Amino acid sequence: MPRKENLSPAGTYSLASNLETINTTGFEADVLYKKKISSNCSITGTLGYTFIRSENEDAVPSFYISSHARHLLNFTGQLTIKSFSLGVNGLFKERNSREALAIGARITPSYFIMGFKMSFALPENHFRFSFQADNIFNKSYSDLLGASMPGRWLSGGIEITL
Repeated sequence: MPRKENLSPAGTYSLASNLETINTTGFEADVLYKKKISSNCSITGTLGYTFIRSENEDAVPSFYISSHARHLLNFTGQLTIKSFSLGVNGLFKERNSREALAIGARITPSYFIMGFKMSFALPENHFRFSFQADNIFNKSYSDLLGASMPGRWLSGGIEITL
């Protein structure tokens, strides 16, 4: 690697390298549920699970292999009554913890986050107003490369159908 003088001898670095072979095995399943309760009311839900195991023959595993989630569980649910809609979603992620002390970065080994959204359409269905909250429990977590993800955040919107 060129310019090694810029590196700290005590540091841990992730260097790009091409892999000849990665063996990935896993399982993925998704379930969708829809129920029309009445002419003006319905419920929809999804549930998904993914398990991934990746391996290669290198003595030091690649950053991708050691960082990707091993278990992912996600769900959504939505209740619609006439022009009103209320939805909820969630994600659980489990993976190996990684830490880079030199830059103060840490990949959170497992976390669970949730969000919700509600919306209301005006009678002619040309306008829909929405409010959304993500990471409603204000969970502190980091994703790939230790990037801190946002805490609780709120957003609103107006949809116009022409």
